[in-house]
Amino acid sequence: MFVTAKILKRKDAASVVVAVIIAMVVTPMLASLTAKLSGSLSGVGNDEYVMYALPEATFNAQYVQPVVSVLLQLLLLELLLWLYVTVMASAKKK
Repeated sequence: MFVTAKILKRKDAASVVVAVIIAMVVTPMLASLTAKLSGSLSGVGNDEYVMYALPEATFNAQYVQPVVSVLLQLLLLELLLWLYVTVMASAKKK
């Protein structure tokens, strides 16, 4: 992880590649963590949150649930970044 942080601090193509790979790994994790919560917040049934792309899906499952899911993912990502910044700041003080 230390090498990854050093690469991300640089301003070259390697840092962009590493950032894109990290984003590709983190995105499905965030989606899986927020799927059930976004389904319950948008009023979708227990198993319907998986089927929001199907044509027979309800309005909530097709339109509301993806928006709620994105908002929850952004909130979770923001919390993870705040946690990371806090931990790194406390590690530097020692």
